[in-house]
Amino acid sequence: MNSRFLDIPTLVQSGSLHAFCMTLAFHIFIPLGGIQIRLGRQVYARVSLFIGFVLSILGYCALDHHGDIFNLHIIIGTCAMAMVPLQIPFGYFQHVAAGKTGLRGSWGFLHIWNGRLLILAGMWSGSVGAYTFSWPSALPRTILVGLVAVIYLRVLDKYQAKEGFPAVLGCTGHRAMPHPARGKGE
Repeated sequence: MNSRFLDIPTLVQSGSLHAFCMTLAFHIFIPLGGIQIRLGRQVYARVSLFIGFVLSILGYCALDHHGDIFNLHIIIGTCAMAMVPLQIPFGYFQHVAAGKTGLRGSWGFLHIWNGRLLILAGMWSGSVGAYTFSWPSALPRTILVGLVAVIYLRVLDKYQAKEGFPAVLGCTGHRAMPHPARGKGE
């Protein structure tokens, strides 16, 4: 069988395997895991995030490392991939601290915001990469990323408001939380 689809060296050289794995990781599984955490579906979230983590590592390993390292896609993607391994210790320390104090604390803040920035940087990097390398999928991918990012940020807004924190987008559609001194929403 002479199929280009199964020709791994050609897929790596063309960037197709890298693009496929990273698109699944950063456009589907990792954002879906972040949304599922906010919906209280911990088991699904962990499975989704694990699949996204594995795909991101496979995608990084499938990258042909002989290209131009000073383009925006490579810089953003490298920053996003540098944030991936930080999630594990941040999450561990968050859960240890929360077990002792019952509060999220600074580790929780680092874990949550590192994850949010990781998701958005991964989405942005994929669109920039598709555009930079003139892939025919650049426009549909950008539309997909825009839709997933809006859904992700809206879910964040909804749950930020429930927890009494300011909205990420600033347009939750919910009444503001009561002001502590005045006792009514603004």
